[in-house]
Amino acid sequence: MVEGLFCFAIILFAAALAQAATRGDGTLNAIVGAGLAAAILATFAQIYITQGVYGGGGDMFLYIHEGEMLARYVRLTGHVGEVVDITFGGRPKLPFLVAAMGTSTGSTAGLTGLFIYYLGGRWGAAFGFAMLSFTGKLSTFSALRSRMPVEYHARILGACVLVPSLVFWSSAILKESITVAGLGWLILGLERLSRKNYFTGSLLCVAGYAFVSISKAYMFFPLAASSALAVFWTRGLARQGEAFSVKPGQVMLAILVSILLVLGLGQIFPRYALGNIAEEASYLQSVGSTLKGGSNYSIGASETKSLAGQLIYAPLAILTTLLRPLLFEARNGLMFVNALETSALLVLLLTAWRRLKAKGLWELIKSSPTLIFCIVMTILTALGVGLTTTNLGTLSRYRVPMFPFYVTFLLVASKRVTADVTAPSTAARPRRVGA
Repeated sequence: MVEGLFCFAIILFAAALAQAATRGDGTLNAIVGAGLAAAILATFAQIYITQGVYGGGGDMFLYIHEGEMLARYVRLTGHVGEVVDITFGGRPKLPFLVAAMGTSTGSTAGLTGLFIYYLGGRWGAAFGFAMLSFTGKLSTFSALRSRMPVEYHARILGACVLVPSLVFWSSAILKESITVAGLGWLILGLERLSRKNYFTGSLLCVAGYAFVSISKAYMFFPLAASSALAVFWTRGLARQGEAFSVKPGQVMLAILVSILLVLGLGQIFPRYALGNIAEEASYLQSVGSTLKGGSNYSIGASETKSLAGQLIYAPLAILTTLLRPLLFEARNGLMFVNALETSALLVLLLTAWRRLKAKGLWELIKSSPTLIFCIVMTILTALGVGLTTTNLGTLSRYRVPMFPFYVTFLLVASKRVTADVTAPSTAARPRRVGA
């Protein structure tokens, strides 16, 4: 009973935030309502499919098992601080073993324990994770739409809350839910800081940083590069307007800043430092090659441990992340649904190309720092995921943090009447682009 009330309260809170994010717009209200309903259904589906189809196996039930054990420990001892320590990467001494303390797996188990303890049980925790990630999606929408014309707002919101695999994998007790939440808060925080709203921006950045760092810290690297390039583009457009053109010296400066950001992040997260990235990719490829499964694939050679050697396979890795599984590769119902999704995205990409061609696409992209941000986030995330993943099933899950940006770009580029993306969001007038 108490757990049900907690679930209801969590959903009401998410609904209130959704209404605030749409600002009373009827079309946006309908989209966000559908997104919230989809997230709720996905939460039920995740537990029932994992328990009924997979017999309680998989990552989610590992986190639930560890989380319930930690919640019982807190109820018996009152030592909640030790569970908080586990959540943020600590290794406290406990009278029982917690899987993978000090890693993102241990952190997710710790956060699950806190949610189970405070929200009454596994269902409260499941809805807590789902609605937490839903706030991240709303935050991503708020950040992206702030610098785009109103004609695109419905499409951007749909990209953030209605993409099937994004909804499904971020509505469960999984790392992806934590990452989607933290990434959305962090991006909105950076946007608020850019508008000199320092208090709200700082709070969002701190919360977002904490959640991304305990789940998928490698997402900081594409975020740093895309943010630096978006800032560079914003300032160039502010100075030169539509006449803005990228000069070689400016490109080198932007690349240098991006490299410095990546090097700095490598000091904070040594596992993903430039010197260790190739070895990490090689290790994950070799682990994947030892696992047997009907949807395994291989990109590159696991014995290649140099950065240059791994980057040779970059185009194939990116295309794999963006386009697979293909329809003929589907071996079960979930993979078939995933293949339908990638096929639909491919259709959007081909539609954009047919309408605008290479020149038109470049003109559209270079006129919008938001689209620059989305493309760089997509390509760099796709590169990392493609090189380190060896199974089509896990691929569909690991790539979900990039989907709001990938689908936003596709929906904007494929829109038949393209608004002026350099215009203020409250005063954009549509104009026709391309054939």
